[in-house]
Amino acid sequence: MLMPRPKKLTKEEEALIARLEQAASRPLTKREVEAQRISWVFGNLPRRSNLTRDDVVKLMKARGGE
Repeated sequence: MLMPRPKKLTKEEEALIARLEQAASRPLTKREVEAQRISWVFGNLPRRSNLTRDDVVKLMKARGGE
């Protein structure tokens, strides 16, 4: 099976990719890691859950951020 030729990137696309690579190479701050963890926990709650995002934050702080 023949593969299609890759599209030649525009200068704007190349610049965007360079910015994304630069952003991906920087380490996350503690605040960013905490925000991602909260989002992950909240996003993985059952749909029927009555917990709000604020409830998740309070529960995580009560458990020492674990």
